[in-house]
Amino acid sequence: MDLSGVATCRRPLSHTRQFVIVPRGSSGTPPYEVIMLLRGLRVWCWILAIMGLGSRFLNSNTRFLKYANEAVLPFYVLHQTVILIIGFYVVQWSLTIGAKYSIITGASFVAILVIYEVLVRRFNVLRFLFGMRLKKRFAG
Repeated sequence: MDLSGVATCRRPLSHTRQFVIVPRGSSGTPPYEVIMLLRGLRVWCWILAIMGLGSRFLNSNTRFLKYANEAVLPFYVLHQTVILIIGFYVVQWSLTIGAKYSIITGASFVAILVIYEVLVRRFNVLRFLFGMRLKKRFAG
């Protein structure tokens, strides 16, 4: 069976051994549709596997999970703004793309964590604005 007209294998990165099937032909042809269906099925299998691992190993109440659960919404709200601000300056540097990506990712994570810990988590006004439960005030 000759598949030379259906798909080709190519290396996505120059130093990897993983091959990716690239469909040939136009969309709507049966071989193209089968390959695309298999790609979608592969993605769904990965999603189910990751969810299964999460339900197996992340179903306990640890201090980290409680902290992370409370921080999810503020991280989500802050991430785009912080990434854009840091990225605006980092992309102007003469570094490789990988180095820029690493710097933006690491610096953004640290900046968001600091903003959350120092500002959002400690003040009820900001907790309210970020959709978090208010801290109870102790009389004393």
